[in-house]
Amino acid sequence: KPVEQVSFALGSAELNAKIREDLKNLAALLARRPGLALVLHGSADGGGDRNAIMEARKKKAKLLEQAAAAVRQPATLTGKNGEKGGAVPEVKSSPAPPPSPPPVEKRDLAGLARERGLKVARYLVEDLRVEARRITVRDETEIVPAHSPGGAGNRVRFILDVMK
Repeated sequence: KPVEQVSFALGSAELNAKIREDLKNLAALLARRPGLALVLHGSADGGGDRNAIMEARKKKAKLLEQAAAAVRQPATLTGKNGEKGGAVPEVKSSPAPPPSPPPVEKRDLAGLARERGLKVARYLVEDLRVEARRITVRDETEIVPAHSPGGAGNRVRFILDVMK
């Protein structure tokens, strides 16, 4: 039975070894059946993908704040005649909390779903030499609501169709 979909790590559009292997099998099927075309439907999960994207944004904000703190250096005091007097005493105050990352919106999830479909198509065409004219990436992306029946939405589904 041919593969019907590939599943991605939450919040990611990277093609892991399992996805690449499944796509090789799909490409072999397409090579045996030149009259078939492939329609790709990217999707994202409103729960897991949303949480993974938010966690990545929080980590990035924390790293940026740490980098900014590392480059801050104390100023040096200068006397009337230009002699250096030493470092400015540090003022003890609680640092401002790092700005919170922006919320994950529907367009972020739609972008992830679209990116997944495009990465699958690119791999099939560029690495596995499937003819580009045989592949369609649907513009409508699917965002699967959190806790929906039928499983997670972190996938790209395949529909095999007759070439037109």
